[in-house]
Amino acid sequence: MGGIGKTTIAKTIYNQLLNQFEYRSFIADIREKYKNGVERLHDQLIHDILKEENLVRNRDEGIKLVSSRFKDKKVLILLDDVDADSHLEDLAGKRDWFSSGSVIIITTRDESILDKARVDYKHDHQVLDEDSSLILFSRHAFRNDASPSEFQKLTDEVVSTTGRLPLSLKVLGSFLCDKPRGVWEDTIKQLRNVPDKEVQKRLKIDSDALEEGQK
Repeated sequence: MGGIGKTTIAKTIYNQLLNQFEYRSFIADIREKYKNGVERLHDQLIHDILKEENLVRNRDEGIKLVSSRFKDKKVLILLDDVDADSHLEDLAGKRDWFSSGSVIIITTRDESILDKARVDYKHDHQVLDEDSSLILFSRHAFRNDASPSEFQKLTDEVVSTTGRLPLSLKVLGSFLCDKPRGVWEDTIKQLRNVPDKEVQKRLKIDSDALEEGQK
C-alpha cells in the first residue's frame, strides 16, 4: 500500500548507516523512473558509487557494469518503490555483485518481490493507530499534538476518512493548517467521495491550493 511511510522509514535507516559506508546510493521513485528506461537508473547508481557518468547505453551493458565493477566495494544502496522483479534484477540482481558487508534496502508494495529475492529481513509497516494518527495530523494542522476543542470533531472526521495513512495525514494537515472551517468541511466532503483504497486520489484534493513545499 502506498502512503504508509515505507520511504520515510527506509530513508531514516539509510541516513543512520551513511557514515559506515564510503560507497552509497539512494535511488528514489524507481517505479516511475523505470518508465524512462533502466539505463538512467544504472547511470545514477554507477555515478553515485564510482563517480563516473553516462557509461550505460542499454540494459545489458548496465547490468554488466554494475555486476562487475562493484564486487570489491561494500555498498549501502536504498532502492525505493521497487514495483517488479525486473527492477531488482537489473539493479541488484545477485549478492555477489557487491562486497561482503553491503546493505541493500528495498521498499515495495509487493511482498512477493522480496520473497523471490530471498531478502534477509522484512518489515511489514502498517497504518497508524488512532491516537498516533490524531497526533501526526494535529502536528501538521495545528503545530501541536492535539487539536483545539472547536476543531476536534472535524479532526476526527479527517483522520477517519484517510484510513490513517501517514502521508495523507501529513499532506492534509499541511493543507488545512490555518484554513477556515468551510475549507475543512469541503475537504471532508471530497474525502468521503474517494474510494478507500485510492490513496493517490486522496492526495490530489485541491492540490493547486497547496504551496510548492507542501506539494
